Amino acid sequence: MAWLNFYNRTKLRLTLGYFSPMTFEQRWTSTQSQDSKPAEWEA
Repeated sequence: MAWLNFYNRTKLRLTLGYFSPMTFEQRWTSTQSQDSKPAEWEA
């Protein structure tokens, strides 16, 4: 399963903005969690 590790963690994908699938998902998740906070949580 070395190819799967390479594909998900290392290989850069044009359709994902030259991020690996894992990095893209981490960045997307962090922006989604920031957007979903109620306004009163904002400092």
